[in-house]
Amino acid sequence: MVVLDSQQQQRALLDNIPDMAWLKDRESRYLAVNPAYLQALGLSEDEVLGRSRADIWPTEIAEVYLRTDHAVLRSGRRRRYEESRFGPDGALRWFETIKSPIRDERGRIIGTVGISRDISERKAAEDEVASSRAQLRELSHYLQTVREEERARISRELHDELG
Repeated sequence: MVVLDSQQQQRALLDNIPDMAWLKDRESRYLAVNPAYLQALGLSEDEVLGRSRADIWPTEIAEVYLRTDHAVLRSGRRRRYEESRFGPDGALRWFETIKSPIRDERGRIIGTVGISRDISERKAAEDEVASSRAQLRELSHYLQTVREEERARISRELHDELG
């Protein structure tokens, strides 16, 4: 039986997560990232490790990441949120991000861990469903108006013929 040491186990887990995953210290410096994260950034591991979010991301995105990192560090609780940003192809992409605190053996928070999943297809489907519902409401309202107009017309005709 082959036994992996804990570092090999951690690397194997991180490398096989299909979503973007990372590990940061208390100062929001990257300690580990997986291949999906590197691909999203278009950078190598050497260009990311040891650097902060401000070194990696545009300012407006880096500020959001710093705020959410600090919120996790302060509260000691997991945070889940949705965010949008432009992908390398320039298209707007949506992500569901989960950040959690990392604790040492004494329970002190020593950093954060996060996973971010591209939910752009889900968001597009949600938008399509919302648009379809709006169209159905409009159509229903239109049909109701047509029915009422037709009833009024028939009522007038009956009244005129009887009169």
